Amino acid sequence: QALERYNSAIFTFQRLIDEFPESDHWGEANVQLGRTLIDQGNYSRAKERLREFAALNPEHTLAPAALWRAVRLEMDQDLIQESYDNLRQLAEAHPTSEYADDALFWAGRMAFMQNNYVMAVESWEALNKNYPDSELESFAGYWRGRALVELGRTKEAEQIFRQVATGRPMDYYRLRARDWLNSQVEEPIRFSLPNDDQLAAEQTETELWLAGWLGLENPNNISSLSETLKQDPAFRRGDELLRFGLRDKAMLEFEQVKDTWWDDPLAMYQLAIYFNRQQLGQLA
Repeated sequence: QALERYNSAIFTFQRLIDEFPESDHWGEANVQLGRTLIDQGNYSRAKERLREFAALNPEHTLAPAALWRAVRLEMDQDLIQESYDNLRQLAEAHPTSEYADDALFWAGRMAFMQNNYVMAVESWEALNKNYPDSELESFAGYWRGRALVELGRTKEAEQIFRQVATGRPMDYYRLRARDWLNSQVEEPIRFSLPNDDQLAAEQTETELWLAGWLGLENPNNISSLSETLKQDPAFRRGDELLRFGLRDKAMLEFEQVKDTWWDDPLAMYQLAIYFNRQQLGQLA
């Protein structure tokens, strides 16, 4: 039944694309076709169609969204180098889109994950220069400082950390930058897995910051899934499939859940905690 549903949706979107190019929903049909192919598990074809639409219609308002959806899929698949390349291309091709600053931030993270600290710094410097009012600026500033430390450029890193540390009082990365400055680290910070107590402390710190940022009156148990989220049809299907050990099929449902709640920070945080507990790190 699920296969028939996907095939029916794909047929409908393709018919609209082919027969009604003047429709107000033509662009949306192209993007929804790509998303349906993702839900079906046809990832290569989905990326091909989304990028083909954007390449042939670069001025369409949905072209950046199509490219963003394709590269998000690559990030979910841990295709680090491909993700970096396509994130930079998205930022360069659509500098005024709502995804441009996100693309530069995540390009920096992809480079950092490959220990390519020079390219990471370049991406975050571009974000700082071109989008100084972006909500991601403090995030990028902190990570730019981290990359500079890894490059041995500690004086530059200290300057960046001081700039980040003077940000909003409840900004999580302001606190991280202040901790770095207080520690007076002389050598690059080496990665090590935190223990359970450290993880719990970091989660508490994160939730206090998130509650303050969202203006929540009652910050207790904000990591618990909301009832609305639990009743999401795709989430219910994914949770049930997971219980039966059908991990791959569950992940397809959870990808749809992420798409639905992508613009809700609290819901995305709750989902990240849930995915982590279910050992679905790729989704978290």
